[in-house]
Amino acid sequence: MRRAALLQYIFSVCLILYLVLGGNGCVSPPPEQKAVSEIGALQEDNVNPLFVRTDNEQYLWEAIVDVIDNYFPIAEESPVRSLKKQTSDGTVYYSRTEGRIDTKPVIAAGLLQPWRKTSVDACQRLEATLQTERRYAVVRVVPEDNGYLIHLAVYNEIENLPQPMNSGITGNNMTFGNDINQIEQPAGETAPAKGWIPIGRNYDLEQYILKELAWRINNPPSLVNEPKSPQLVP
Repeated sequence: MRRAALLQYIFSVCLILYLVLGGNGCVSPPPEQKAVSEIGALQEDNVNPLFVRTDNEQYLWEAIVDVIDNYFPIAEESPVRSLKKQTSDGTVYYSRTEGRIDTKPVIAAGLLQPWRKTSVDACQRLEATLQTERRYAVVRVVPEDNGYLIHLAVYNEIENLPQPMNSGITGNNMTFGNDINQIEQPAGETAPAKGWIPIGRNYDLEQYILKELAWRINNPPSLVNEPKSPQLVP
């Protein structure tokens, strides 16, 4: 009874601290930004993929990497590329390749980590506090007409323990086959990791990241040490 009362007291203190720090406001959403620049994102509610109109794939890719790196460490990236091919009769063909980013999984942010951005509301932070969860992302940048479609998928996984922590009850751990031929999944997903159970996608975090990406594309970072032109009068 004393142990249960102590755990209940610790949880109550954590919840009070979280509410004092701001609750849902701990992770403030990026400001809404309309497409006003030449490189603009067409924003609507709950849009995935996000369409970006641009012919500057280098700037677009740098913006995507800059935003994704704020949430997940990047494991592999294959940037989009524009290719030019000229035939023997002088005809020139242009093509663009699809880009992809795979991230490493990170432990989801809990109530006592308001500075981390991998949980977007109090409900997700509470779940991540009471049990161990992790998330990872897959980004596909697909050429489309005069721009690109940004497909973002954030996957949730829960830790697979053989038995509850601090419990004397034994249980059966989930097993994973080593034969890769037995694993079938849609393109874009990865095989289940041993010790972790997939529990679906995090659509709320996907929308949050896409909105920040749209804001970042329309607001490129300023150059702090940019030299002044001698023709400009202070």
